[in-house]
Amino acid sequence: MRIDTHIFQIILIGLIFVPLFSFLNLSSNIIFLIFFGLFCGAIYPDTDCKESRIFKMKQDNQKIGWQKTYKEYRAKKNAQNIHNLFLFIYSSILIILGYFFRFILYYPSYIIIYLINKRYVKAYSVQDEHRGISHTLLGIFVASILFFILFFFANLYFKITLTQLLIIPFLSFFVAANIHLTQDSISKYGIKWFYPFRNTIISGNYSAFKDDFRITYLSLSLIFVVLLNYFLSNYIMVGLQSLSFILILLPFLFIFLIFYVLFKSCDVKISS
Repeated sequence: MRIDTHIFQIILIGLIFVPLFSFLNLSSNIIFLIFFGLFCGAIYPDTDCKESRIFKMKQDNQKIGWQKTYKEYRAKKNAQNIHNLFLFIYSSILIILGYFFRFILYYPSYIIIYLINKRYVKAYSVQDEHRGISHTLLGIFVASILFFILFFFANLYFKITLTQLLIIPFLSFFVAANIHLTQDSISKYGIKWFYPFRNTIISGNYSAFKDDFRITYLSLSLIFVVLLNYFLSNYIMVGLQSLSFILILLPFLFIFLIFYVLFKSCDVKISS
């Protein structure tokens, strides 16, 4: 799955919980920390490979072609320029964060896991191979702790938030990175979730190198659930405090059902 899709879908999953955030009266500062952690966690797993799309500048080079009038041509050209400006800013953020996480999170994780299990490094070329340690549960856990430490020291200097709130981006980073692994589990290559302790692979039949309606289904389903949950929380659940627990259960239920259908459609299997 491509990095743009990972980020877009993980942010959508975060948006599903926005009505719950409002119900719990979470401050804008806390919500920002949640989505910051989600964004960083969505990016991190793909920093394991220098050839990853996260390190490539994106640009719209599509030819506009002949137009009936110069005005129409100019309007499309301006739209393309605006799109390219967005792509430049977006790509720059990904590239900067990608290299930052690669050296600050990924390489230290590599060293830590090497010390835990040297056989893992010998049997699996994790340093520059895609879906290495950053695509394992242990690798994500180690990186999440390093992310927390990094954020802790950054907060000492920049005074971003209260120290006790730093657990929030740590948790959202960990959750987002694991959602990234869940998304990749539908691919043919699959994910070694429990490596280096087990060689179990969870994989499906999806290929990121061709258009596939199943990924479109996932994005559209998440958008639908965002809108549905917003509608339920604002027009159905208003004043029904006794049913407030539904606001907590529904997002998890919706997400579980969406991924269940996706895994079934991609024929996801567990193999050793």
